[in-house]
Amino acid sequence: ICDRDHCIAAAGTSAKEYLGQGISEALEKIIEGRKAREFSSDEAVSAFGTSGSVMGYAVPIIAAGDISGAVLFIRTEAAGVVGEAEKSLAHCISAFISKQLEL
Repeated sequence: ICDRDHCIAAAGTSAKEYLGQGISEALEKIIEGRKAREFSSDEAVSAFGTSGSVMGYAVPIIAAGDISGAVLFIRTEAAGVVGEAEKSLAHCISAFISKQLEL
């Protein structure tokens, strides 16, 4: 999970590596575009500027019409594409955070 500048929460084996990292220009454009984006296994778009942070799926967090950040699934080369369960989870997380920010 990132705000408009940095990674603010992460889980998994590389969580410590991603926390506090600044977001890439590509991720910034996705957030500003206000639409979810899926990346194919052929695309290697970096989320944070580190070589291991290849985006698999990104969903912007929009609260009260304002862009607050994004929910990302970072994929490893071995993992390939992001499945439907992960996509649904990313949308649910984005919706939950949006509702909490509006309170």
